[in-house]
Amino acid sequence: MKTKKGRKDGTGIMNEDKTIITGDLINIEQAINALKTSRPTFYRWLRKGVIRGTKIGRQWRFRKEDIDRLIKGEKPILTLPVNIQPLLATLEQFAVDRKINMPKLRDPNEVLQAVSMILFMAVKMKASDIHFLPAITRDGNKTGQIKFRMMGTMQDVASFDIRLLPPLIERLKIMANCNIQETMLPQDGRIQINVTGDDIDMRVSFLPTCLGESATLRIMSRQNEILTLDKMDIPDYVRGAIKKALDGLHGMIVVSGPNSSGKSTTLYACLSYLIPKNKKIITIEDPVLFLLPGVEHVSVNTDKGMTHAKMLGVARRSAPDCIMIDQLKDHETFAMAQQTALNNIILSSVYASDAADVLMRFLKFGSNADIIGDAVKLVTAQRLVRKLCLNCAIKINPTHDVLTRPKSIIEAAGLNWHELQQSYKKPVGCTECNGTGFYGRTVLMEVMEITPEIVTVLRENPDPEKIREIATKQGMKSMAVQGICKAANGEVTLSEVFAMLAL
Repeated sequence: MKTKKGRKDGTGIMNEDKTIITGDLINIEQAINALKTSRPTFYRWLRKGVIRGTKIGRQWRFRKEDIDRLIKGEKPILTLPVNIQPLLATLEQFAVDRKINMPKLRDPNEVLQAVSMILFMAVKMKASDIHFLPAITRDGNKTGQIKFRMMGTMQDVASFDIRLLPPLIERLKIMANCNIQETMLPQDGRIQINVTGDDIDMRVSFLPTCLGESATLRIMSRQNEILTLDKMDIPDYVRGAIKKALDGLHGMIVVSGPNSSGKSTTLYACLSYLIPKNKKIITIEDPVLFLLPGVEHVSVNTDKGMTHAKMLGVARRSAPDCIMIDQLKDHETFAMAQQTALNNIILSSVYASDAADVLMRFLKFGSNADIIGDAVKLVTAQRLVRKLCLNCAIKINPTHDVLTRPKSIIEAAGLNWHELQQSYKKPVGCTECNGTGFYGRTVLMEVMEITPEIVTVLRENPDPEKIREIATKQGMKSMAVQGICKAANGEVTLSEVFAMLAL
């Protein structure tokens, strides 16, 4: 017998998502009566995955055996549309190839076992993101994919039958306390796990695509992720300029860069510097990344009217010394932050290509040179570049043509090209770096103090090239200069630096 949304055969019911429910089936009223609960409670259990069911057309159907198991305090049994053993075997081989000592997972729930393996391996490999994706192969077939982001680049982990993707994402939704029944709208959640004694926070985003739902997990270790300014891999003069601005009584300090450039790490390092100074600190974030001792964290909730601008207005009335706004997203938030910076320290971030471009964006927000000069104390721009693996990198002698552009950049900055170490290296690949030739990342960060000379340029002729020229004369070393110097020292490659900065 066929229905609008599924079919019934000798084995049970299969809906459009290929989820199979076998055995004696009951409707929602029968299930509620059997559990002796209310309809709202039943729907809450359904959203959280406590109860499993399938929707045929507009009607819910539940397996009587699952309801009986729930009454006994047992979990429902998941019947998968396809064998998951090939995926488990692929994950096990991936761990063996990378010498990851996996714990023995004997959970009868094979989906939970697969998810646990993926999360464990990602943490052990120091991945920054985990991606569960629906994709199209070259021959036009649908497939599921798992990828890790390692040092800014995507690495394939496993490809598997697309029919296993919904159960995997459903398990992630349960762990992230999201609605497992909602598949057509984006959802955000948070997963907290412990891996060999290390508490791990994961921000989870579920995104409906034309091929099905995808899930992205951002990994954040509570112990290791929050760096201090003193531990950041930045030059001493950069660190000193940031500390000088933080030691003031007021002023805006703005960190800029694209996604995944380390802006949040820098902002939290600034907060860590201020905490011992007995400052009242409030953060306004979407979402809150970490909970720091002595800091009042506020999470933005636009659905309830708790926008960045509104919460900043409330925070100003709480007599803070410092307010951190995770991002200046709109004109209203920027205008209020700029005004607040006349009396408080304001930390925030913005998307911009470099430090001079930050000021250009402020002008587009409706600010003017005089207000910027009064409110903004320091702007920074940064990128993360992969570091060469010290175990396998080998020295090279770049050709004259390769060094022509780096030499011109160094000399334009007023530096002596011949004083550089000139010890260039290239990646090879070994077991230490998983064959990539790179291990870890370093930050390229330029800092620009807002001086009267820069304000004059903004007022008379806002030209970013002129601003860069003045800032360079005042001691700023651009990200390009820092990257070339690190390449000459054998820490990174010139190609990585030029690609990251789009030079």
